[in-house]
Amino acid sequence: MIKIVKLIFSKHGGEIVALKILLMRLSGKFGYKGLPKNQEDKVDVSSALESFCQKILRNFDYSRVNKLSDNIDYEIGSLIEYCFVKESAYSSALQICKKLSTGFSKNEIEISYFSHVLNSLATTQPLAFLDGFFGPNREKDHQFTRGFPGEIRVVTNPMSAIADDVIINWCEKNPKIRYHKIASEIMPFFYNELENRMAWTSLAMCLLNNSPNPIMILEEYKTTFIPMSWSNSRSSIMQKCMVLFPKSVATIRVAMKRFLEA
Repeated sequence: MIKIVKLIFSKHGGEIVALKILLMRLSGKFGYKGLPKNQEDKVDVSSALESFCQKILRNFDYSRVNKLSDNIDYEIGSLIEYCFVKESAYSSALQICKKLSTGFSKNEIEISYFSHVLNSLATTQPLAFLDGFFGPNREKDHQFTRGFPGEIRVVTNPMSAIADDVIINWCEKNPKIRYHKIASEIMPFFYNELENRMAWTSLAMCLLNNSPNPIMILEEYKTTFIPMSWSNSRSSIMQKCMVLFPKSVATIRVAMKRFLEA
């Protein structure tokens, strides 16, 4: 089967057919269940099929997604969930993340077409995701560039698929740059329906608590308080965010005290 799919993929316009065949092969064996939630339930994909799928997705032209099948985001994301689970898939996932990141920064790839792909990469290979979009290639000296276009903050952010402790441990490898970088990529608050008010996300508070420069983190958060689009009163939306400041100020005081005593 691999030889046939490889031949199809090499033909002009054959990428979609090749991906569909791979997904049918995997879904036929395991069902359309996507990524299992428990480690022990993860599907057993053969090494050869796993490696081939990774190669196909590394070489895929993601700039053509908007011109291809409407379901391509789901199909690629599902293949990632099946074939990028093992640690050995880190390198392939990293290449894909870098390719997407470059495409986003050059406006060659539209991020809105890749919600499932990004979520699947963040879920299966969180370290490759962080390294590919925000890591060493983007933190030379003190260069600061965003890993995602600004609109990622107002859509389903794939960062939410990564555990807070994984992100914090990653930031600790280069805290002066990484905490600030991650803070610039997240929506730090949400509407808490139970308490009927805005609240900080757990990750936002973790970044504030652990960053060597919590004031810089809060400055980054402040940019999210001003909505770029709104249906009612813009000022009332901003006013709802003011409830967040007392807790953030208290957190900064503790963090600065810890920093000065270190």
